[in-house]
Amino acid sequence: MYDNINYQLVTVKRRNEGIVSRGFFKGKDILVKNYYQLNSGDFLISKRQVVHGATGLVPDHLDGAIVSNEYFVSIENDNITTNFLTIISKLPQMYKMFFLSSYGIDIEKLVFNIADWKKRMIYIPKIDEQEQIGTLFNKLDNTIALHQEKALTLRRAKKSFLQSLFPTAHKSVPQLRFTNFKDNWNQRELGEIFTERSDRSSMGELISVTINSGVIKSSELIRKDNSSSNKSNYKIVKKNDIAYNSMRMWQGASGYSVYDGILSPAYTVITPREGIDAELFSFLFKRNDMIQIFQKNSQGLTSDTWNLKFPTLSKIKINVPDNQEQLTIKKFLKHVDIMITLQQTKIDKLQKIKKAYLQKMFI
Repeated sequence: MYDNINYQLVTVKRRNEGIVSRGFFKGKDILVKNYYQLNSGDFLISKRQVVHGATGLVPDHLDGAIVSNEYFVSIENDNITTNFLTIISKLPQMYKMFFLSSYGIDIEKLVFNIADWKKRMIYIPKIDEQEQIGTLFNKLDNTIALHQEKALTLRRAKKSFLQSLFPTAHKSVPQLRFTNFKDNWNQRELGEIFTERSDRSSMGELISVTINSGVIKSSELIRKDNSSSNKSNYKIVKKNDIAYNSMRMWQGASGYSVYDGILSPAYTVITPREGIDAELFSFLFKRNDMIQIFQKNSQGLTSDTWNLKFPTLSKIKINVPDNQEQLTIKKFLKHVDIMITLQQTKIDKLQKIKKAYLQKMFI
């Protein structure tokens, strides 16, 4: 009798990313045999992923959705609100309880024992204090989400600007242009506007090139330092150079350097010729179409061995505006980057405040 009813099936993502929909299904096509129907405000625990942060509060827009019986569904009672339960589920002591109440020989396949977890003890305040704490954290989460949305909007805007401020293939002018610039851009090979820096040294600040953050100091990386103890063959990089990972250029591992230093021989360093603004072209190198060109020109049998050395890079053709237009576009894109950084700084500060509250407001 329920074959024609549409059900929205949900799942809980790992790492506290919340509850998401898996789509709508008719009763007879449902992906699970046994399930619960949810109400907004229910608290879900994944029996197989709880040690990886797979818990969450059902939002209003998923009211009436269903979830597999592989999840534990908790509702409010006279002792605790599910909003407060959501907050304390992120505490280290609760993670420890989730882990201790799970069994199995492989951490990826642990199964949560609800009965064991329910027997464990944790301190909680009265309902009215729970509600006040919940209100505080809801405001924090909403503010963080607002700034995250602003940062996402800015990143999308930057991506759009990168597409429209540079000419597309077979065009000599960009779609979007600043006032007073009328001349066509000139097509030139990268070897005409950059030269390779081949100087070597073992002395200087150790530099790395990342896909997401560009050129940064190796000391700022979280990962372990795997650099060679003998750095006599390391390449020199200077301010205003562009450095890229020869084997990862096709993934966007390049960046403009604001540092003088040295980096692994696996990297290629290029320096601009007169009249060329390297920082502008570091933005161009992050465009999707440019990354596809880098991939097409990388040499090697498989993606693990693809390599783009300077002699090959130097033959790639791009469109180049005059120096004043280069500076104008760069200044604008840098301003967008500054706005993104400011938003991310606000997010980081708010998350630190939330972390501090989680540490100090609970026993």
